[in-house]
Amino acid sequence: MASFSNELSQQTWENVLKTDDVNQAYDSFLHIFMDIFNKHCPMEKVTPKSFEGKQNLVHQRFKPCLYEEKWVI
Repeated sequence: MASFSNELSQQTWENVLKTDDVNQAYDSFLHIFMDIFNKHCPMEKVTPKSFEGKQNLVHQRFKPCLYEEKWVI
């Protein structure tokens, strides 16, 4: 995530900041953001087979948190 954040901070954002039209500014922002987001977090094809056995792994990982009786204040 550091590279994602770094690339966002390296953008000039001139197209967003120098326009008077809010819709155009939003479209420019969204285009820049989504290009960087898709570069660093590309979508992956998911199949039901790729989830086999993962539900139990997630449940085991969070089970101690779900049944914790002590509250930290």
